[in-house]
This record gives sequence, structure tokens and C-alpha cells, in this order.
Amino acid sequence: MPSSHQLELDKSTTWFQLTALWAFVEVVLGGILHALRMPFTGVLVGGAAVFIIGAIALHSKDPFKDIIRSTGIVLIVKAGASPHSPFPAYLAVAFQGFSGAMIFSLMRDFKAAAMLFSLLAMLESALQKLLTLTLMYGMAFWDALDSFVMSVLKSLKMGNAHNANELVLIYVFVYFFWGIFLGYRLAGFYKRLPHLFQVLNGFNKPHVDYEIPGVNRNPNQRIFSSIVFWIVYIILLLAMVISLAYLTEDKQNLFYVVLRSSSVTFLLFLVVNPLFKVYVRKGSQKSKNRQLVKLITEDFVVLRVEYASCLKIVNARRLYFWRYLLAIEYLIALRIQKVQNQDS
Repeated sequence: MPSSHQLELDKSTTWFQLTALWAFVEVVLGGILHALRMPFTGVLVGGAAVFIIGAIALHSKDPFKDIIRSTGIVLIVKAGASPHSPFPAYLAVAFQGFSGAMIFSLMRDFKAAAMLFSLLAMLESALQKLLTLTLMYGMAFWDALDSFVMSVLKSLKMGNAHNANELVLIYVFVYFFWGIFLGYRLAGFYKRLPHLFQVLNGFNKPHVDYEIPGVNRNPNQRIFSSIVFWIVYIILLLAMVISLAYLTEDKQNLFYVVLRSSSVTFLLFLVVNPLFKVYVRKGSQKSKNRQLVKLITEDFVVLRVEYASCLKIVNARRLYFWRYLLAIEYLIALRIQKVQNQDS
């Protein structure tokens, strides 16, 4: 069992501060943004993770070792705090961590590494969704998407010469350009640090009484929102299955779609997911990891308050959704500054 001195030493390192922030992003930030009804929540959470991994690499003597270690701890925290997260969510975290460790350890030019890593992480996020849907529904998904695109264009009197491939290309290009934007911001992060420190020093320190607006709703509102979510979800699921069933005149198509999607869902949620969590749980039993996870989850309360303060600094608004990512930049700087102040 590590001593209390060793635990304090872990908390006072940049590695711990940024790892705790990454775990906070994966476990808590998505919920905060959903509560605020923010668009592009997945893009913002993924972008925040990319920024934090880049910051870990920037402040590490051994990027590969530190990023891989952070990835393992974040997966353990996510499995414990978000037990209902699907396997693809863990796969995305693992991919970001492993690809970031490889790129930042092999490439000496941080700017080039930041650009490559950001692009790769965002493209993986985009393609993973498409691959998951294809795995669940087969080519019927693409046929349905083709029919949808042609029907919309026809109703708008724009002809029917377009298909789903063009829509998918636009979708992938959105992630591609978002990756370029993230890479550009990450590449210049070190130069912006002094300015971020200056802004933070001129701003009132976070107080625990400052809360993120719209998050702390009463229980009745949460129950109502949950009921509405599941009703909409079930309606959309039924609509997708029915539309897939009538792509052709063959009524057996319905049984094919239902059987395929049910089988893939069963394998992902009732076979792969539990096996993966058993493997992660074994890693969490190590005394060092158990203590780190405890410290990180306890730090979530402070991180929530700090993020709320950073949102206030950037004057975050739902319309300007990228400011929620800018707040993460300030939060990274705040965590780095905290370690520097302790060292001095």
C-alpha cells in the first residue's frame, strides 16, 4: 500500500492533474454538455481528450509510457463510473491513447505530431460510427440512407442524382476539418500558455458555490427528460427498422434486419462489454491503481467547479459551441499552473 506521502506526490504532478482531467472529460463532461443541450457533444468531448493527451505529451519526458499509463487509468475510471457505456466508447479512448502515445513518442516535431494525431483521432471517431452502423444493419443501412437522401432531394426538387456516399463524404470532411482546427490549436498551445496564465491570474479563483447553469435540475425534471429520451429513442429505432424492412418488396428483409441488429447488440453489450470490463477490473485491483482511481474520482468535484469558472472566463454560449473546448484549454492551463505553484 502506497504511503500518504506517495499519494500526495502523485497529486502534485502534471501527469496526475492532466490524467484526472482526461477522466473527468470522459466520465462527466459529456453529461454536463448533454444537460446544457449542447450540439456536437461527441465532437467536443473527443476534441477535449485530444487536447489533454497532447498536453501530457508536451509535459512528459517519456510520452509513450505516460500516455499509455494515463489511458489505462482513464479506462478503469470510466468502467467504474460509467458502467453502462458501450464498448465502442472504451475503444475510442483506447485508440486515442495508443495512437497518441505512438505519434508523440516517434515524432520529434510536436506541431507535426499534434496535427497528425488530431486528424487521426477525429477520423477514427467519424468512421467508428459508420462502421458500427454497418456492422449492426449491414448494407441495408446504406440502402436506407440512399433512399432517404434521394427522397429528401426529390421533395426539394433537386433531382435524384445524389446518393448516401456524398452525404457520408460531407460528414467525414466535417470531422477532417475539425481535426485540422484541433491540430492547429494544439500545435500553438505551448505559445499560448503564458497568455492563459495571465488571464487566469486576473480572474477570481474558482469558488464551490458557482455552478454550471442548467445542470442541477430537480429530480422531476430529470425523470421527465429520461422518459422523453427513451420514448424518442424507441420511436427512432422502430422507424429505422421499419424503413429498412421496406427497402425491397421482400418482407423477409424485416427479419434479417432485426436478427442482425439484435445479434450484434447482444454480442457487443452482453458478451464483449462484460469481458472487457472484467479485464479492466483486474487492473483496478492493483493497490497503486486503486488509490489513483480514488484520488481522481474525488478530484471530480473540484474539476467541475474549475470547469464552470473557465466557462465563465470564455463567456460560453450554446451558439458558440467551440468556446466549451476553449474552456478546456484554460482548465489545462489552470492544472499546469497549480503544479508549477506547488513546485515553487
